Amino acid sequence: MALVWDPLASEATQQIVEDLAAKFAGDSNVLVRLALVQNRQLPPTVFDVLANDPDEMIRWKLAANLDTPSRVLTRLTRDAKRPVRIAALQHRNVPIAVLSSMAADTSAAVRRAVCSNVNTPLDALTELARNMDPVVRRLTAIHPNITLETLVQLSRDPDPRADRTLLMALAYDDKHADVRLAAQDRLRPLLRREIRDDILERWDRK
Repeated sequence: MALVWDPLASEATQQIVEDLAAKFAGDSNVLVRLALVQNRQLPPTVFDVLANDPDEMIRWKLAANLDTPSRVLTRLTRDAKRPVRIAALQHRNVPIAVLSSMAADTSAAVRRAVCSNVNTPLDALTELARNMDPVVRRLTAIHPNITLETLVQLSRDPDPRADRTLLMALAYDDKHADVRLAAQDRLRPLLRREIRDDILERWDRK
């Protein structure tokens, strides 16, 4: 944890730190590697070594390390373990091209991770707003890069299975009146149906 790689240090000092980090990265004790991967001041070459670590926890921690470079994150988005892929996709350094390609992944959890990344581009968000997963649509709606046009589209979702939570959130949107009104119009029949079903269910219990 005390290991510090300084890019402004002398070549001799940098080499010593690199050698120590490489030694720790190959240590048989997973706790040593776990301590190493949580160090944000690692030599650039060690990130690549840790990306090949046999322990899923090490690779997951590496994907969450704020200083992990984009080239390593790109590799981790293709990891065999889904938690590692998800952590890498949520990282601020993952390339935008990777986010765009993974927006169409078959895993709902992966698509949700793409929605959670602040750098997800507009074209990917537009596609995700039409996704069948209601959680994906809800995460898309609250993304800072979402456009007003897409918000209106979400608030007017014609699907009778439209996510109620999403519509409730949009119904209280204090930035866009047209989004708020469209969501409220969409919610009215859903809420009436819920009230009617609740009354009928209580009646049947008597």
